[in-house]
Amino acid sequence: MKNDLNNIFLGNPPSCPAVTSLLLQYNSFPQNIPYDFFDFMQSLKVLDLSYTGIHVLPGSVSNLENLCALLLSNCWNLKLIPSVAKLTKLMVLDLSGCQNIKQLPHGTEQLCNLRRLNISNTMINILPSGFLSALTLLEELLASNALVFQKTLPLSVSEISIGEIISSSRLSSLEVDFWHCDLYNLYACSGHCAQLEKFKFNVGPGEIQEFSEKWSVAFLSISIAKEEISIPANTIELKFIDCYDITELTTCLLHVEKLKKCTVVCCYSVERIVDTEQIDLSMLETLVLRYLINLQMICREVMTSSAFMRLKIINVEFCPNLKSLFSGNLLLQLSNLEEIRVGHCNKMEDLMRWEGGGRNSNDIHAAKIHLPRLRKLRLEFMPNLKGIYDGFMSYGSPCSFQVVSCDALKRLPFDLDELVGLNQQLLSPHALEIKGAKCWWDSLEWDEPDAKQIMQTYFIEMTMVSDNVGSSSQVGAIVPNR
Repeated sequence: MKNDLNNIFLGNPPSCPAVTSLLLQYNSFPQNIPYDFFDFMQSLKVLDLSYTGIHVLPGSVSNLENLCALLLSNCWNLKLIPSVAKLTKLMVLDLSGCQNIKQLPHGTEQLCNLRRLNISNTMINILPSGFLSALTLLEELLASNALVFQKTLPLSVSEISIGEIISSSRLSSLEVDFWHCDLYNLYACSGHCAQLEKFKFNVGPGEIQEFSEKWSVAFLSISIAKEEISIPANTIELKFIDCYDITELTTCLLHVEKLKKCTVVCCYSVERIVDTEQIDLSMLETLVLRYLINLQMICREVMTSSAFMRLKIINVEFCPNLKSLFSGNLLLQLSNLEEIRVGHCNKMEDLMRWEGGGRNSNDIHAAKIHLPRLRKLRLEFMPNLKGIYDGFMSYGSPCSFQVVSCDALKRLPFDLDELVGLNQQLLSPHALEIKGAKCWWDSLEWDEPDAKQIMQTYFIEMTMVSDNVGSSSQVGAIVPNR
């Protein structure tokens, strides 16, 4: 692999009767492999030509009757694959990323030992009726951004294919796309996904999403409010992208008890994420909210005592009507929070506020909140942000606070007793970093007379420069001011 073998195909075909594995991946191969190149490799079990520039797979591959794995992932020029009908011992066929392949190789339905078929990111968007019934040992069907169930009910080829999937008792991994909710619901309501060790579904005609979790569903550019959406209870990752008519996700999340990651982007009617204490978000670790122009709150304060107890990362950007992230007793449940990133929320006034608090409150006894695992807090481009928290907060070590273009922010929620020990020795400068423009730093107001001098130890000046199009952007180099 990665050998740039340009002369390997010159001369007579190699005689390698005992070779069992041939790994030629990551070679450009400017010329095609000769038709007879594999004639004398009858013991070959593994052939890997992934990430090569071949245009045609040579016909001699058709006679490799002992082959168990044929790996052709991301062969960007590949257009033709010969018959695989004789490769009855083949267990793995990987064509993923071969964007010029429009149909399965001849004889694929005869691969009686096939366990894994990967056609993701190809142009193979139809599997013939009866295909899955013939592959009785198939365990993994990976067809994201390829196989699309797009016909409408009641009768269609796609419905028959969905029926075959539901009847495939050996399937343990499934990745397919649905263009219509009715077809997705037909599958989801069948309960078949309960037997799967991994599933990834894209539902709707929008841009296909990548997932990081093994049980994942994305809803793309479809109507959610008008449909009764069924989401598998064991779903770990959920995405809602450009779902234009939904105002909240309460109904969608009602029975999803293992959710770890939730992403909501460009859903312009969303006003809140959840609105009832019946929702169990105790497993949620990552929450990403972007371009929600009508979002007014993430949740009400009546959530269960375990809500957000495992939340690690929250990323909120371009939500112009959101005034705060969390408030009240929810703040006491964020002990696992590791990263907060909020930006371009023009009406944001308080990142977090105590119950009854806020800018206009007379409550000066906000509880101290403990975020022992917090490592990163980034705030950017929020002109009305006046406070991070109206009380004190503790944080993890090391921890980095970065503030960009939040000129109204005048107070930092640090408890000086944590920064200065009993022996009056400062914590290590590496335990805390506060990055921002010097003009912002100089404008901060402090509760204690010596606070600024103490905090100066942790401040790092961050400069801004104009990029190539004349706008302001963060400089990669940070100039310390120590």
